[in-house]
Amino acid sequence: GIVLLRQHTRLQMAEQVRQSQAGRLQALQLLSAIADSSEDAIFAKDLEGKYILFNRAASQFVGKSASEMLGQDDTAIFPPDQARMLMEIGRQVIASNRVQTQEEFLTLPGGERVFLATKGPLQGSDGEVIGIFGISRDITDFKRAEAGLREREGLFRALVEQSLAGIYIIQQGQLCYINPGFARLFGYGSTAALLKIGSLPALASAKDSARVAEQLQRCEQEDSEIHTRFTALHHDHQNIEMELYGRRVDYRGQPAVLGLLLDITEREQVEQALTRQASELRQQNNELERFNKVMVDRELAMLALKHKINELSLQLGEQPPYPQAPTPPEESL
Repeated sequence: GIVLLRQHTRLQMAEQVRQSQAGRLQALQLLSAIADSSEDAIFAKDLEGKYILFNRAASQFVGKSASEMLGQDDTAIFPPDQARMLMEIGRQVIASNRVQTQEEFLTLPGGERVFLATKGPLQGSDGEVIGIFGISRDITDFKRAEAGLREREGLFRALVEQSLAGIYIIQQGQLCYINPGFARLFGYGSTAALLKIGSLPALASAKDSARVAEQLQRCEQEDSEIHTRFTALHHDHQNIEMELYGRRVDYRGQPAVLGLLLDITEREQVEQALTRQASELRQQNNELERFNKVMVDRELAMLALKHKINELSLQLGEQPPYPQAPTPPEESL
């Protein structure tokens, strides 16, 4: 009886193990079917680092089918240094029993790729760690775009920071950003000192301040553009002439005005000098025309007088003292 009982117990335990393995296999097959619908690489490894799950996206990335990868470790698909790195990450996840995420730079048949990999402990039904799972998203294009954006931002910032023109951003009437060129226009050594003033109209003269404030407000609220001139006050209390450009932009999710400020004091002085010179030239030209008219009138009067003297001389029977202009021959009919 005892022998039969032991055999029965062993059969029950074997059946339980079989059912447990069948359940795990069924769960793994279900997980594999779900994973295959993802565009991310989804995989699982046992405690030895061998793949027990490898989805369709992972197969496409490495150029090997799931059947080729199951039972293999990372040395089958990656260069030795990368394989050691990935397997060490797996050991760390198992040792810490925690999920971790990091960027991984891997060499694949399609070239160098960057993945954002999330890996965590894979636990059995009893809560014991039996391996790791992983989800890796290809972020290569994003990283390239990010690098390109950083490069463009760097170039833009270099241009803005080194520009001799004043560049500004105004939001709700307040200066949010000014470049060093803006501070130099007003004679300030740093942008921070000038930003404390708060607004661009506060830098304008009393006669122009309200007009500049109204145009900036309209630009920000109505999406219009600004192009105007105004007189401003330099840090040394001298008046300077400014030309202001601006247009509406989105800044940190809110409308703002981005623009350019130019010091046109010298240009104004040159324009005024040119205006004065033009006026003087017009006056001199008028004087010259008046003088020429007087000289022409005088010459005509002298000709008329000589003609009169010649006529009187002929009437007295004398030779005319002044030569007469030859009379043009009559045209033949």
